[in-house]
Amino acid sequence: MMYLVYLLGVAFLVSVCGVASNPLPQYSAGMLVLAAAFSCATLSWIGGSFVSLILLLIYLGGMLVVFAYSVTLTSGSHVGAYGNWPVGVRLFVFLCMVLYMLDMWLSDRGVVQVDSVGLGEFSGPVLGLADVQVDLFGVPLLYCSGSVGLLLCISCLFICLFAVLGLTRGGRRGGMRPF
Repeated sequence: MMYLVYLLGVAFLVSVCGVASNPLPQYSAGMLVLAAAFSCATLSWIGGSFVSLILLLIYLGGMLVVFAYSVTLTSGSHVGAYGNWPVGVRLFVFLCMVLYMLDMWLSDRGVVQVDSVGLGEFSGPVLGLADVQVDLFGVPLLYCSGSVGLLLCISCLFICLFAVLGLTRGGRRGGMRPF
């Protein structure tokens, strides 16, 4: 089981490095989808199916919509792919940096086993909860006091949408140019 979690973690890191070395926005959007899928698959595999579902909806529903707007409103000045030399060098450098930071982090702290699950008022060791899925404790908290956080996330995504539209404006008419 842990080998699959490690494999999903490595696939997540490789896809994030693919986003960082983006030769074209279309490739970067594809890698962003893969990064979201691998991270949510990792969370789901270790027992957080509700959390992974919520994060997948946030990733694909929020960030990818803003990213799709920026892709459609920009045109690339040069065509690049992951097989090109500069993109391959950037990808290699990003992967080396990630592996170096991971090595430094693990050598300082060691591998830590966590015996508690949850955050806030629902945290604590898992004792006698073999029949209850642990991540479902967050559902009442989401409906009870999560409305303020939900409104904050909606307003931040709305502001990000206008920021991306302002950054990717073309010509004099901004995002209203004909294609």
